[in-house]
Amino acid sequence: MKKSIIISVLLLMYLISAGQNNLGKMNDIERIAIKPVVPAKLDISNRAANVLKMRMQKMISLNGLSTDASRGCFMMVPRVAIIDKNVTSTAPVMHVINAEVSFIIIDASNRTIFKEISTSVKGIGKTESAAYTKIFSSINPRAGKFKKFIKTSKEKIIEYYNTNCDDIITKSRTLASMGKFEESLFILSNVPNTCKLCYDRANDISIDIFQQYTDKSSKENLNKAKNSWAKGDTDGAVNLLKQISPDAVCYPEASKLMDKIRAEVISDREKEDNLKMMEIKSADDRIKQQERTKEQLRMKYLEELENNDESFNWVYE
Repeated sequence: MKKSIIISVLLLMYLISAGQNNLGKMNDIERIAIKPVVPAKLDISNRAANVLKMRMQKMISLNGLSTDASRGCFMMVPRVAIIDKNVTSTAPVMHVINAEVSFIIIDASNRTIFKEISTSVKGIGKTESAAYTKIFSSINPRAGKFKKFIKTSKEKIIEYYNTNCDDIITKSRTLASMGKFEESLFILSNVPNTCKLCYDRANDISIDIFQQYTDKSSKENLNKAKNSWAKGDTDGAVNLLKQISPDAVCYPEASKLMDKIRAEVISDREKEDNLKMMEIKSADDRIKQQERTKEQLRMKYLEELENNDESFNWVYE
């Protein structure tokens, strides 16, 4: 009987342990995203850049992570070091390039390198551009060393956020105080949900920072609406007032201005439909709208970051 009880307890402990492990193995695609980016400073043809980007995309996705920037975003950027290149004396002339291609996983907003890996490759083509394309085409994203590279990078990212959460939060608050709300929210949204404590803190603080953004942008729209109304631009004033969130501190003042506009022009039947005050949406609708706006701000910053070649200078220094 005693032996039976011991076996039952051990079995229960195993099942609990297995369940915890399964919970811990949540789909990594939902946790961390790494976006492949080929900076313009590499100075390669569009075709070669596209081949290189596709190789990086496969390297990431084949090893369990997402390349979807809407899920939070770290970046993989390449570095290409030419070892030697020459032109053959054959007919037709062929360009031969030996190069070392490195892949670097970074957090561009915090200027942090998590991991880097290099591989030596050779490309031959009728033109230098074609040789570069061959170089990138020859890279095998399924190689075991890249699997290990992605796995270690993921671990480094999680370790970084668990260790530096206080500094990340402080930086985000500082950026918000400077009016850099897009960058502030971007940094907070990048915290992986595998870093539970930091992730929860970032979420809580993002609510406060988004409120600051809402108050500031709504106040700006209110001032613009006042100017438009003073200049006789009724439609312009109304459109600006409709953009003011019911959660903004200045909402009551905006509502009074809308009532004033409505009272003075209500006789104009053609404008009556355009003068309806923005409806106060349900709490759920407002939360959804806030999340959409947060995502728009985040993607706006990401686009500016990606399109600004100077954003990556520090990686190549």
